[in-house]
Amino acid sequence: MLISMFDYLRRILGCILLFSSNFLIAQYDTIHYIPPVAYSYINNQTEIVFSTNSTIPVTVSVYKSNNVFLFDTIVVKDIPVRHVLENTNPSGELLTNNSTLLSEGLKISGAIPFAVNVRNIGNDTYFPSFTGNYSLTSKGKKALGTKFHLIGYRVTNLVYGILAIEDNTTITISNNTNQTINLNAGESYLINSITLGNNIGTAVVSNKNISLTSSTNSESPAGCHDPIADQLIPDTLAGKEYLIVKGHGNSTLEQFTIVAIYDSTYYNINGGPNVLLVNAGDFNTISNGVNINDYKFLSASKNVLVAQGSGISCEAGQTILPPLSCTGSKIIQTKDYLGLSYDVYVIAHPISTPTLNGIPLLNPIIINADWNLYIFNQSLVPIGEPILLQSSTYMHCGILQRSGGYSMFDYFSGFENTNKIEIQLSTSNNTNELIEGCEHAQIVITRDDATSEDVFLITTIGTAVSGEDYESLISSDTLIQNQYSDTLYLNTLYNEYLENDETIHLLISYIDHCSGLPYIYDTVIMIKNYYPMIHNDLDSINVCDETEIDFGLSTVVSQGVPSYHYFWVNNLDSTFFTSDFTSKLKPNENLYHLTVIDSCMHVMDVFFNVYNQCPISVPNVITANNDEINDFFIIKNLEDYNQIKLMILNRWGNVVYENEYYDNSFNGKNNNNRKLPADVYFYKIEIISNKYSYSSLDGNILYGNLTVFE
Repeated sequence: MLISMFDYLRRILGCILLFSSNFLIAQYDTIHYIPPVAYSYINNQTEIVFSTNSTIPVTVSVYKSNNVFLFDTIVVKDIPVRHVLENTNPSGELLTNNSTLLSEGLKISGAIPFAVNVRNIGNDTYFPSFTGNYSLTSKGKKALGTKFHLIGYRVTNLVYGILAIEDNTTITISNNTNQTINLNAGESYLINSITLGNNIGTAVVSNKNISLTSSTNSESPAGCHDPIADQLIPDTLAGKEYLIVKGHGNSTLEQFTIVAIYDSTYYNINGGPNVLLVNAGDFNTISNGVNINDYKFLSASKNVLVAQGSGISCEAGQTILPPLSCTGSKIIQTKDYLGLSYDVYVIAHPISTPTLNGIPLLNPIIINADWNLYIFNQSLVPIGEPILLQSSTYMHCGILQRSGGYSMFDYFSGFENTNKIEIQLSTSNNTNELIEGCEHAQIVITRDDATSEDVFLITTIGTAVSGEDYESLISSDTLIQNQYSDTLYLNTLYNEYLENDETIHLLISYIDHCSGLPYIYDTVIMIKNYYPMIHNDLDSINVCDETEIDFGLSTVVSQGVPSYHYFWVNNLDSTFFTSDFTSKLKPNENLYHLTVIDSCMHVMDVFFNVYNQCPISVPNVITANNDEINDFFIIKNLEDYNQIKLMILNRWGNVVYENEYYDNSFNGKNNNNRKLPADVYFYKIEIISNKYSYSSLDGNILYGNLTVFE
């Protein structure tokens, strides 16, 4: 069991940061705030596609941004659903620019994360009277922020929608007029770039979270007239690496724009020469390439924003690209395009192979050591079937719907602003207290993004001494590219003397390679003394084994570290602290051996003496006439004792026979082997035994009369 002790201290901000264990699934979230675009969503020609990774059906509720209810729908994993909004805005589809709108945004919520893809399908065969198509993928709560830079794929007739989430929201726009806009929750504002000047790269700052879109009234790259739209991302989600893949559009359409959000930002394309963007807000617009599926790998020295245009011929689409590192999705699900043609490209790590509806994608284009590119089209997906992509690592997916005369550009990914790193401590006793020489700690470092190296500096301080109280730890650990986890071990040492409890203060610090911020994992582990096992039991018992008998042996163990394991050497079938034996004992002393092993693998041996000592029986008459009947002075059970001393005296008190180790050999003769006369004699028997506990005996000496007959 892993113990959660994630005290991640962010040094710069001085606050506690908890790393989530949830993995990214496209732009799935429990709530989506979608600002308006140039055309109203409520026009009978807007389709919303919902998907989820939940196997439990999710009820999704759709509202206007002012909380006016529109409809509910239900979605479940592997079955994306589409819903066309009813026309409740008969006054017109084109919204008024540079004005406050009360209810033109959307607010979509559910109890379980889900994804939202808003599509204008006006130029599909179902709605031939409407001009143009666009597709917008919601970024969920990740799209909320307080600082943005405006962006579009090229300088054109751009319209930006701003949606307030809370009342009393003040937005400052650093454009030609340095606007200040005040909005309440659910209200939005459209900014037209023609009337306010070229505002690609313009900074937008607010006192509370807002969400933005970038769109056009009519984008016309060489003759066509299309709306384009996508949701912007805040500056906190910008990154350093992007991949741009060319579609079927003409040279005007197939471009992308890079915007600096920091001064002195350098970038290069496909490893070429560095280009400098001097100031934050500066931008360049670059061709996507010459041939279909050409790609541009963009690498920047500081975080930048990228918007890409693509489509077919002059039919335009636009998407705001996520950076490659620290973003992506393991599961992407969406609906097809009403039977229309489309191309798909998937950007994935080389260590994984994405699957399409359960079938692996083949023949990747190798971009570099970190990324592969997979290309397919609608021929791999039956008409009406969903597009279900899955990968063991994070991927990005661009879909270009490209039927003649209309096009839309979708991009499915996931947005993060930190590399999700978890440092989990588990101990052998499920606490942060370790017993010396016995218990150990396991530190597991895992991360979600393995596109670069992460170096972790490891420091130990406290009263415990490295090399004396615990094995020395390495001073640093490195997760190399494509390595997602590593495990470190903290092993305590047993020093065999008692001391006060000691502490290890464990610090693991690193620089997050996505945010550039330093983080510290901090925990304290206590090392406690090991107290050797002791036992409390009788060291021996007495039995009288006249016949085969049953007897039991047991012990009570304390200290050490439970649980205890018992091994009876004389009876291997028993593994308990008590054992019953059935045995024919040998005379006198019988040794039984119990080995106890505790959870620290310390060993204690316990020995039991079982004394087979039946009471001795002493005769009072012998007939020493060599008739082999009662010729000897036989002390019964003599062999059950360590030593029997026998002394025989005559009636005058003289010793006539003496034997320090009597062996039942007295037959009426003295120590000189001379026959004693028939008479009454006296005996003194001294019993010597390691265990002697018969109360019927007078101590360990017996006295009595012995009559010797001839």
